[in-house]
Amino acid sequence: MSRSMYVVLPAIIAVAFLILIAGCIPQKIKVPMQKPAEIDLKGVTKIAVGDISGFMGREFADELTTALFNSGNFEVLDRQYLDKILKEQGLSWSGITDPSTSAKLGDIIGAAAIVVGRTYDHNYNEEIEEGEWVQNKTRIRKYRKKGTASLTITIKIIDVQTGKILASREYSSGYEKETKWVENKRDLPRIDADVLYKLCRKDMVAEFMRTIAPYTVYIEMPFVDDAKFPDLGKGINLGKIGNWNQALDFFKAAVSKNPESWKTHFDLGLAYECIGDFDMALKSLTKAYSINPKTSIQNEINICKRRKAEAEKLKQQTGE
Repeated sequence: MSRSMYVVLPAIIAVAFLILIAGCIPQKIKVPMQKPAEIDLKGVTKIAVGDISGFMGREFADELTTALFNSGNFEVLDRQYLDKILKEQGLSWSGITDPSTSAKLGDIIGAAAIVVGRTYDHNYNEEIEEGEWVQNKTRIRKYRKKGTASLTITIKIIDVQTGKILASREYSSGYEKETKWVENKRDLPRIDADVLYKLCRKDMVAEFMRTIAPYTVYIEMPFVDDAKFPDLGKGINLGKIGNWNQALDFFKAAVSKNPESWKTHFDLGLAYECIGDFDMALKSLTKAYSINPKTSIQNEINICKRRKAEAEKLKQQTGE
C-alpha cells in the first residue's frame, strides 16, 4: 500500500463515521414540570411566620414571610397583628407548641399554621492564601483572601388549633467568596460576610418553600433527531417553542410511518411526558424498549414512573 493511501484511508473512515452519526442527533429540550411539596399541607390556607430566634432571626422571618406571600399558596397573616393578639391574651411565641396556648390563638384566627424556628451553628471564617508567579524570570508572591460563611436553621410548622407539630426540618447552606490576587496584603479588599449570609438564607428559604408548596423545575428531555425521519425534527422544533399539541401530531405521524423504529416511539413517549400524560408516555417508551432494549430507555421509563407518582401526589395536594 502506498504512503498516500495510509493518509487517505483514515480520512475516509472519519468521514464515514460523521455521516453515520449525523443522522442521529440528541436534542435536549428544557421543559417546565411542577413538583409536589415534600409535606402535604392540604387544608392549610392561612399561615404566619412567628418567632425566628437566634442569629439573623429577624431577617429570616421577613424573607420567609415574603416567600410565602409570593408563592400564592397561602393567606399570610401579619406578624404584628399576631403579636398584638398574643400580648392581649398574655401569651408568647415560646409557648405556641403548648396545645392550650395555641388553642387560644386558634379560637381567634381560626385554622392556621405558624412557622417558628431557630438559627444556630453560624460561622464566618477568613483566610489569606499565598501563591507565586514568575514574570520576566522574576518570582512574584501574591495574596488573596477567601471568606466562608455557613448557617443552619431549624424550622417547625405548628397547627394553631391543636399545637401539633406538622413538620420539623433542618436546613443548612454555605457560601464562599475569593478576592483577586494582589502583591501586597494591605491591598486585599474587605469581604462582606453579610452578603454571604444573605445568600445562605436565600438558599434555605427556597428549600423550605419546596418543602411546603408545589414548585416548578426545568427538566432537560433527551429527544433523538434522525434525518431519516423528518417528522421527528419538525416535532422537536415545535416542542422547543412549547407548541406540544402540534408537536405530538408530528411525533404520531413519525410512529405511523416508521413503527419499527425505537426512536419514533421514544420521542413520542417524551412528548407525552412533557404534557403530563404519563400513561401514554409509558406505553410509548415501553414499545421503544421492546424494539431496542437500551439502558438509557429503561432509565427513562423509571424516570417517567417517578414523575407519574409525583403528579398523583401533586393532584392530591392541589385538589385538582
